Amino acid sequence: QNKTFRFKDGKHQITVHGLVVSPSGHRLLLQLDVSGTASAGFMTKKFEGNLYLTALPYFDAASQSLKLKQVEFVVDTRDQLVKTAEWLLHNSFRAQLETEFSIPVKEQLNALRMALEQGITQNQQQDRLLLSGSLTSFRPDTLFVTPIGIRAIFQATGNLAVQVQ
Repeated sequence: QNKTFRFKDGKHQITVHGLVVSPSGHRLLLQLDVSGTASAGFMTKKFEGNLYLTALPYFDAASQSLKLKQVEFVVDTRDQLVKTAEWLLHNSFRAQLETEFSIPVKEQLNALRMALEQGITQNQQQDRLLLSGSLTSFRPDTLFVTPIGIRAIFQATGNLAVQVQ
């Protein structure tokens, strides 16, 4: 929010004032409230409005965050851009969004891992069932965009002993 991107040695710029993220099939729909300027010679053209993009979310293990890939303009936005700021279609704006859009999830992953470890460490499930184990690795494997958010399937490895008395 309130981030300005500059292109072509500052001749073009776009400022993102707000961002709304929602599901769109198996992708995320990003609605960006933007304003900007495009300079050509002595003329400067101003524009403002909404840009719509879709993207695939993925988990970046190095930064422990959710990021975006395959960022694409929605068709309506492409038509609008051709009329106002065609340079946006041909520059690194999408690549910058892919690089800079990041939602850190390290704390949530650590809390989830601790809860899982606690659940398998000397845990009496019922009168005659005891779980005992340890976790050696835990990471998100596959992400799914759903109508209520992003769901993840996790890959966990370790040892688990089940003792029935």
